[in-house]
Amino acid sequence: MNQRISWDNSHNPWRIGRLEVIDGQQRLATITILLCQIRRYLTGKDDIIAEDVKSFLHYTDRNQRAIVPRLRLNHTDNDFFGAMLANAAVASASEPTIKSHRLIAGAFRQISRYIETIVAGYDVKVHGDILNKWINFVEFGADVILLQVPSGGNAYKMFETLNDRGLKTTQADLVKNYLFSQAGDRLPEAQHAWSLMRGALESLQEEDKEDITVTFLRHALMCIQGFLRRNEVYEAVQRNGKGGQAAVAFLSKVESLSGAYAATFYRDHEKWNPYPDAIRLAILTVNFFNIHPFRPVLLAIAAKFPSKESVRALELMISLGVRLLVASSTRTGSVEECLAKAAHKAFTGSISTKAGLRNELSDIIPSDEKFRQAFEVATVSSAKLARYYLRTLERMANRNQIPSSLLR
Repeated sequence: MNQRISWDNSHNPWRIGRLEVIDGQQRLATITILLCQIRRYLTGKDDIIAEDVKSFLHYTDRNQRAIVPRLRLNHTDNDFFGAMLANAAVASASEPTIKSHRLIAGAFRQISRYIETIVAGYDVKVHGDILNKWINFVEFGADVILLQVPSGGNAYKMFETLNDRGLKTTQADLVKNYLFSQAGDRLPEAQHAWSLMRGALESLQEEDKEDITVTFLRHALMCIQGFLRRNEVYEAVQRNGKGGQAAVAFLSKVESLSGAYAATFYRDHEKWNPYPDAIRLAILTVNFFNIHPFRPVLLAIAAKFPSKESVRALELMISLGVRLLVASSTRTGSVEECLAKAAHKAFTGSISTKAGLRNELSDIIPSDEKFRQAFEVATVSSAKLARYYLRTLERMANRNQIPSSLLR
């Protein structure tokens, strides 16, 4: 349930005011559900405690003359979450239609069952005392660390640092929240574009891996503007998406690129249907190498090159991949920057052919002599890669010079 939420502390002794929560959303949402379900359970059994718990969930805003929830979720989930807090039975009467709503409803049910487990075996007269210990722990025993940062860019960099120490963070949500906040009255358009982008990328997301969204945005931004480091993604989004029109335009652009990006991972993607059959073998082979700095170039080729030139360009990338792998040069800074520059030129139309791409990448292509020397002493730790090299040599000896056809 990674999502944008805000927490109102304006009625506490410190008068902090409403905060937008970047990390810790699940904990606050879970605690809110726990207190809500305790209150719901104790209503009719211990009404004094049940009534007091309301102050954790809502407060009265005299200026609005309204009961205001302390916790607000993102635009997609807030109404459903509020309805569950008000009346879980009514809110969940109809089956939730989206995943996040199903998770929220499931959390309410699971916590309700757990509360019954806590008090099981005790006389109903003391259920209020037992559950009041839980309330007291939440109020007085749980430690909350509040770390405020002056800007979204600072928050992004902070989370990059935390992520280096093994803590799961929400960089993609930070980017999304910024764009949504800039969209203004065009928020529905922005949300729709983001949803389509995430849908296109969903098949690429691996369990327990970093969010593919930020990786994709970095590669897309390289196509749009040239090389940038991962910790510069947020600032680049700010530059490209400041203001309602710019935010929606940027989201529309990256949404249109997300389909091409996904296609570069799958030879059977529908994008390749009108292309020559050789494109599928080329996609299969270039992904076999799994050279991450290639991704912006592959995206630019898929998004901009004509179909026949796409095949030729991918075959060039296969040849380059072999040379870089044998020469152990796939992850140097100069290689990544050169590839990003080529991706930008291909995306903006300065390059539209294999020949142009080869010329742009000439500085990082190992020469024949350097490649020959490296190949003579090369060792291969991957059995699959060794088989690829051997089959390629065999095909070349038999005068079949189509290395992209070797993986089937």
